[in-house]
Amino acid sequence: MRKVCSFFYVLWILLLLSTSMVVFIPYAFLRLMQFQRAADAYLNTLAHGYGRLVFFSARVKLEVRGLENLPKEDRALVFVANHQSITDVVVLKTVIPYPMGFMAKIELFRVPFIQVWLAGLRCIAIDRSNLRKSMEAIRKGSSQVASGYPMVIFPEGTRSRCNGMRAFKGGSLKLAEWAKGRIVPITLDGTHRLITKDGLGFGETVTVTFHRPIDTSQTDREEMKALPKRLWETVNSGLAEPNAEVMPPKEPKKEKSAEK
Repeated sequence: MRKVCSFFYVLWILLLLSTSMVVFIPYAFLRLMQFQRAADAYLNTLAHGYGRLVFFSARVKLEVRGLENLPKEDRALVFVANHQSITDVVVLKTVIPYPMGFMAKIELFRVPFIQVWLAGLRCIAIDRSNLRKSMEAIRKGSSQVASGYPMVIFPEGTRSRCNGMRAFKGGSLKLAEWAKGRIVPITLDGTHRLITKDGLGFGETVTVTFHRPIDTSQTDREEMKALPKRLWETVNSGLAEPNAEVMPPKEPKKEKSAEK
């Protein structure tokens, strides 16, 4: 029964995505008239509304803690979160009150409908197979942050699909360092239960915790080296069941041997 419900819910989401293309017309007009801030605000409101509708229809409850830790004026921000599920992006767009983009793997930019949203939200593609292009993407994201447009990164590099947390990679944190912005650590707890092998997690509860910001402009070189571990510990502390140790790295996919 759960799989049947999941099937129809996915159809409902696909319908939402396809019809959302119509509401991109005002956004395109605002961009054409060079009203970038108004365009960003419009699309953020739209994404926020779609997110609330998606979770409401799945009876998913979002519990938000630590909103007082979100800076109200300074928008040179980098949100750093653990990565449990593909739904993390939708959760964050629903609970964070102002426009922001994501550093996302390049494969997502090839998915119909999704690529339109990613471009509109000023997300930046990371080609993990090419170090030079990855650094160029981080520099581009750093420029957006420095200009006052927040970005979200998942320094684990891939989804855990469970409560565990892999080590945070220091390379992605250069985005905040180069922009001399503030890092807001975020703990996502429970999103891994929203999509499982058995279907979708209807009626689940997801907790989002915002921790106190870290100002990289006031951080010296030694502190920056220790920052990945510090952020991991901060994010891990927000879980209902904190991890005792770092989750092992994801094993690379084995190439299929050629048939003789």
